[in-house]
Amino acid sequence: MPRLTATPRLREHSARRHVTARLAALLSRTPWRIPMPLITVQMYEGRTVDQKRELVAALTEAVVRIAKTTPEATQIIIQDVPRHNWASAGKLASDS
Repeated sequence: MPRLTATPRLREHSARRHVTARLAALLSRTPWRIPMPLITVQMYEGRTVDQKRELVAALTEAVVRIAKTTPEATQIIIQDVPRHNWASAGKLASDS
């Protein structure tokens, strides 16, 4: 009786399914999974920590209400940008 062997395409598909399943299993056990939603705020530097606290509280409240998520799942990154690193209409903000 002839021996049946998998074609290269079938082996590739099977390997891909195996990798995908292993990755999904790994991610389900990984505590550092990326939570959603993730909000990034870029603004000029100079805000106080209290202003940032108020901002993240308001953003979190709005996202939880509108996107039907939880505060624990909502992540916010604030990036303070110096005016000399921000430009609009061909001019640095620091030159305005």
